[in-house]
Amino acid sequence: MIDTDKYEPFFEFLTKHAPSTKKKIYVGETSSGRVQDELWDIAMSSLIEVKRLCEEVNTLNEIIDTERKKVYDIAQKLLEVIE
Repeated sequence: MIDTDKYEPFFEFLTKHAPSTKKKIYVGETSSGRVQDELWDIAMSSLIEVKRLCEEVNTLNEIIDTERKKVYDIAQKLLEVIE
């Protein structure tokens, strides 16, 4: 399972300081700053999607663990009946 907690401070920092850090992240300037804005939007969207997918993986792992326990319990009951 992926531990996303260690990335949370970074994610919060970017979310909080997006307007002030945007220009500092990208090297170079354009006359309109449009490229930087678009790159920032893509980066933020990617981070949000990674976070969502990590949460989805964690949820799926919990479901798998629950179902694995159910199968184990059924197998134990079957063994008791066989013996």
